[in-house]
Amino acid sequence: MVQVDAATKNRLRVLLLGDGIVSFGGWIDYIVILTVSVFFWKADQYDVAFIGAATLFPGIVLSKPIGMLVSHPSMIHWLRASLLLRALCTVVLLMATSLQGFIVLAVIRATFNSIALPAISVLSANSVPEHERSRYYSVLNMINSAAKMIGPALGSALSALLSETYTLLFSGFLTFLGFIVFCYLGAQPVSSLRIKKANTTKLQQRLYGTAWYAYVGVMFIYFAMVFMVNNQLPVILSTMKLNKQTLGMLVSASAIGNFLYGFWSVKKSKHKPLTGKISELLMPAMSTMVCFVVISVCFFYFDLLHIETLLLCFLLIGMVSARFSISSNVYLVTNFNEQIGIASGWVQSIQNLAMLGAPFLGAFVLSHTSSGKLFLLSGVVGLCCLLGIRMWVNSSLSIVSSK
Repeated sequence: MVQVDAATKNRLRVLLLGDGIVSFGGWIDYIVILTVSVFFWKADQYDVAFIGAATLFPGIVLSKPIGMLVSHPSMIHWLRASLLLRALCTVVLLMATSLQGFIVLAVIRATFNSIALPAISVLSANSVPEHERSRYYSVLNMINSAAKMIGPALGSALSALLSETYTLLFSGFLTFLGFIVFCYLGAQPVSSLRIKKANTTKLQQRLYGTAWYAYVGVMFIYFAMVFMVNNQLPVILSTMKLNKQTLGMLVSASAIGNFLYGFWSVKKSKHKPLTGKISELLMPAMSTMVCFVVISVCFFYFDLLHIETLLLCFLLIGMVSARFSISSNVYLVTNFNEQIGIASGWVQSIQNLAMLGAPFLGAFVLSHTSSGKLFLLSGVVGLCCLLGIRMWVNSSLSIVSSK
C-alpha cells in the first residue's frame, strides 16, 4: 500500500480542521436563519422559500468568475478573504430591523460563502493523493456530520436559553476561526498545492459527455427533490404544533446517520474504496427518494406520525445522504481532477439552481395539498428521473462498447 508522507498528512489534517470549523458555523447559521425567519419575523412558506432562493442566487450568477477564482494559483487568498467577510456579515445580520433587511444581509453573506466552498473543494482535490480519496472524503463526511449533529442542536439550545444574538455571534466566531486555520494553511508554498494548469478550451471540452451530464443530472434531481421538502420543514412542524426545537432534533438525527455511515465508510475504504462510478452515486440518491415515500406514508396514516417515527426516517436519510456526499466528491475528483476548479464552480451553480426553484415548488404543493403529498411527489418524481438517468447511462455505455 502506498504510504503518505508526514507533510501531506499534516496538510490534510489542517484541511479537515478548517473545513469542519467552517461547516460547524454554517450549520448554526442555517438553524438560526430559519428560526429567526419563521418564529421572529413570522415568515410563511413562501417567505421561507424566497429566503432560501435569494441566498442561492449569488452562486448561480457568479459561477463563471468563481470557477476562475478558485482555479487561480493564488486562490488561497480569495478563500481567506471570503471567510473573513462571511464572518463579518454573520455578525451584521444582528443589525437587521425588518425581514427585508435580514434577507438582503443574508444574500450578501451568501455571496462570500459561494466562494469559500468551491475553494475548499479545490484545495482538498489538489492535496489528497488518489489512493486516499475515499478515506479522506469519508473522514470529511464524519466531521461535517458531527458539525451537522452538534451545530443545529447547539444553535437551537442557545436560541432558546439565551437569544439568536449570541448564537449568531458564536457562528461568526467559528467562521473567523476557520479563517485563521486557512491562513496557516496558506503559509505553505503555492507550488505544494499541485494546481494543474491546462488549456481553457480543452477544459471546457472535457466538461461534456456522458460522465459529466449524468453527474449533473443526478446532482440536479437530488438537490431539487431534497430542498423541495427541506425548506418547508419549519412550516410543516409549525402546522403539526411542534416547537422550534424539533427542527434541530430532526437535523441532528440526520447528522447522526451521516456520522454512523461515515465511521463505517472510513474502515471500509481501506479494503474497498470508491472508484468514481455513476452507480455509486445513483444508489444513495434513489434510496433517499424511497425514504421520502416512506415519510409520506406516515403522514397518510396518522397512527404512524410520531416524532419518534420522523427521527428514525431522518436517521436513515442521513445514512444514505452520507454515502451520496462521499460518492459525489470521489466521482468529481476522479473524473474531472484536472479542471476541478471550473467543475466545482459549475456544480455549485447547478446545485443552487435546483435549490432555487425547488422551495417555491414545495411551497406551492404544500399550500395546495398536504405534507404527505409533498413528500410523496418529491420521492416519486425523484425516483423516476434517477431511473431515467440510469437507463440513459447504460444505453450510452452499450453504444460505446459496440463500436
